Amino acid sequence: MNTEWQTVGLPTLAPQIMARLRQACGTISDPWRLPVLATLGPQGPDARVVVLREVLDDGRKLLAFSDRRAPKIAQIRQHSRVTLVFYDPAGPVQLRLKGEATVDEALDAERWECLTEIQRQNYRSLAIPGAPLANPCEGWATMDHSGLEEFAVIQIVVESMDWLWLARSGHRRAQFTWGEGRWCCRWVVP
Repeated sequence: MNTEWQTVGLPTLAPQIMARLRQACGTISDPWRLPVLATLGPQGPDARVVVLREVLDDGRKLLAFSDRRAPKIAQIRQHSRVTLVFYDPAGPVQLRLKGEATVDEALDAERWECLTEIQRQNYRSLAIPGAPLANPCEGWATMDHSGLEEFAVIQIVVESMDWLWLARSGHRRAQFTWGEGRWCCRWVVP
């Protein structure tokens, strides 16, 4: 049994979750680095894996990157409520975060400077993400600009968390809601 999540009381759990999210950003092999981002699209719910790039402030602001032309950007602009789902099979722990997402153009240039040249290539495609291709290599045809024009930073401000530890000794589940400058928390039935 993984004891990383053993806790005596709720007050220690929220800071532990935030520390775990920060850790995931810097560790390529960490399963929490690749959460599923769910948005609402024209045909209903839409979900995809994103890379958790950064955790800001008190842990309530999370950053992911995207091509500005990707459908998720239009979906976020239309319906800003999103859900992120994290799962770590070693825990095993599931974490669901709900919040408001924005496309934060103020952060674009600053975060762009942190990308490697290989990462920047992802934003130089002539084709719009999701566009049909005759062969898979066509998507790598690049534009003659830096790619910054297509780069977008998604910022998610977390408003609630639902944490579930699937412990063999008995599952534990806690819910957290942000209010009055702090996490309000409670144990709930798993």
